[in-house]
Amino acid sequence: MKGLAQSQKHTQMMAKFLQSQSTVKAEEIVDLIYNHPESVPKATWSNASHPASAMLHPDKELMAWWKIKEWAVRLVKKIVSKEAEVMASQEGGLHLSNEQSNWKFIHDFSFGKVLD
Repeated sequence: MKGLAQSQKHTQMMAKFLQSQSTVKAEEIVDLIYNHPESVPKATWSNASHPASAMLHPDKELMAWWKIKEWAVRLVKKIVSKEAEVMASQEGGLHLSNEQSNWKFIHDFSFGKVLD
């Protein structure tokens, strides 16, 4: 029974964390991982017996810093794409009829005019 109780405790702790009801915040954990010295390849320095070019370097694209950065860019892209779809829809107010769609309109377009 002890294992089951511990599992329920962990489940409750995780639920509180995911619902931002914990003292530890997700952004704090991600920030610690992203800024940790081990999350990027270490710089190597040449010396008489080991030139830097001969050192093996881990692939930066497999390391935490790079993966978090890729994830963040994908997330922003997803949000921007979703918002762009809404803006370009007929309900969004920026959708033009075929007659209005022309290069002059695109050339003269200004968000300032739209927001006024």
